[in-house]
Amino acid sequence: MKFSFRKVRKSDEKLLFIWRNDPKARRWSFKSKPISLFEHKKYFKLKLSDKKNHMWIFLLNSQPCGLIRISIKNKKAILSYLISDKYRGKKLASIMLVKAKNKICKKFPKVTIYAQTMKKNIISVKSLTRAGFTLKNSTNKKKTYIHSCLKNKN
Repeated sequence: MKFSFRKVRKSDEKLLFIWRNDPKARRWSFKSKPISLFEHKKYFKLKLSDKKNHMWIFLLNSQPCGLIRISIKNKKAILSYLISDKYRGKKLASIMLVKAKNKICKKFPKVTIYAQTMKKNIISVKSLTRAGFTLKNSTNKKKTYIHSCLKNKN
């Protein structure tokens, strides 16, 4: 199996709209309501043009299977991710997260990566833990995991 990333491009707009509105993805999103095409187009255009935002399509054998998005704010990299419905249940999220973590730390060596998940999303909790993220805090609804890129420096 060959894993890689590529930057999100304008032609990915429809694919990401489908992924974002997948019922299982919406179920575990902090905003569970489906997203209209109009909202998605506005959001997508904004994120593509934002220099502090970075989006990569995760590829398995050259096939799109997931998305990593980070927003850089000072020394924080806020991470969000999803795996396409077709590729769920194959433990690809933790592989994608490890590879994304390495990519982010190489590109932004002084950041701490923050990833939040709903407390009841056990699959996401396991994926983040397997990928080496550490639990920072937990509330009734969500858990926040972190990974410091600085700790990898000698």
